[in-house]
Amino acid sequence: MCREVLVEEPYCFKMRSTKRGQAWESIAENLNAMPSLKPRVTARSLRDRYNLLTKRMQAKLKMEEKSTGIDVETSELDVLLEEILEKEKAAKEKIESNDGNKRKIIENDKTAAKDMRRSKRWNVWGKLLKERKEAMTQKLQKRRFAGAQQMLLSI
Repeated sequence: MCREVLVEEPYCFKMRSTKRGQAWESIAENLNAMPSLKPRVTARSLRDRYNLLTKRMQAKLKMEEKSTGIDVETSELDVLLEEILEKEKAAKEKIESNDGNKRKIIENDKTAAKDMRRSKRWNVWGKLLKERKEAMTQKLQKRRFAGAQQMLLSI
């Protein structure tokens, strides 16, 4: 199973994505095609077994790091699981960085759209203010002109 996981690399896809599910299905099909494997496996059973094995391996690695001076025997399964964990960690970082880049792009687009809407509003608002100011100055000029004419007539 671990060899198949290394070949298919389901951890390279986002969690709960269809591509990741297809990778697990492919692993299950490959294992079921083997005549030596008597009980049939499903993608879910493989995924659950994989999660159990990796959690156990992570705990074992932590215990090995804590303890010093102990010579630990490694089996083929341990070596494969360590390799899987390393690749999974690298893939997870890559996925997160891609998601971070996408989030930044979306946020930049949102702020650009807000700025554009704001500038359009201010342009419209500025035009309205300018028109109102011009109208008021014209009214004042008319009043002043009318007032000046009345003063001339009264003299």
